[in-house]
Amino acid sequence: MNLLVIETSGQPCGAALMADGQVVAERLVADPMQLLRNLTAEVVEMLAQRSLSLRDIDVFGVDQGPGTFTGLRIGVMTAKTWAHTLQKPLVGVCSLDALAHAHGRGGEPVLTVVRSRFGTAYARVYAGSEIVAPADGGIACGDMAGIARLTAAAGISAVRVVGDALSRHAVELATELASAGVAATMGPGAAPSPAQLATLAAARADRGEFTDAMAAVPTYVAPPPAKPNLRTGSFAAGTGG
Repeated sequence: MNLLVIETSGQPCGAALMADGQVVAERLVADPMQLLRNLTAEVVEMLAQRSLSLRDIDVFGVDQGPGTFTGLRIGVMTAKTWAHTLQKPLVGVCSLDALAHAHGRGGEPVLTVVRSRFGTAYARVYAGSEIVAPADGGIACGDMAGIARLTAAAGISAVRVVGDALSRHAVELATELASAGVAATMGPGAAPSPAQLATLAAARADRGEFTDAMAAVPTYVAPPPAKPNLRTGSFAAGTGG
């Protein structure tokens, strides 16, 4: 199976090609302002180096966010257009899921944090492949104290933290987690890479977990709504077509 994924939720953006269960190529676009112009060219060149074209792709995958507006709009629209035009299946992946899949170690709890606006971050807590918090399986969005309380309320005593929100909030989040009684190990402070996204997309494709290409929408980084669900700590992330 040839699987092509597009990762544009953070920086750097890019694409990866997986063939027969192995990532065989990856391209990164460091400048998000050049993404619209360079993404398709980078993908076409990456495929050509392996004597492939878009028509040889069996499954397309894309990160649907949370992430930046411009990057996700370009990435999701590109992937869904290719999948629809070529009549190939599409796998949509949440960036928080991709981080947990890439950095989880067995059943060790993992807190994934993607930076949002105004001192907040999107977050989920996982044990293995299962979402532990928010309780409703949604995406939490709040300040570092709120994320720490969410983690502690789920009965987590120790957690590995990963995601690009650490680039801004690592010290504050570690302090808040410690105050909430949660021992934290800080992992990579980056968005998921195209290769990491590809491994999760491939696993979901093998299970037949596909997304309707025409219905796929990005989850954009946005401020949390004024009235969170206090029971679960869950917020509705901003979406757009």
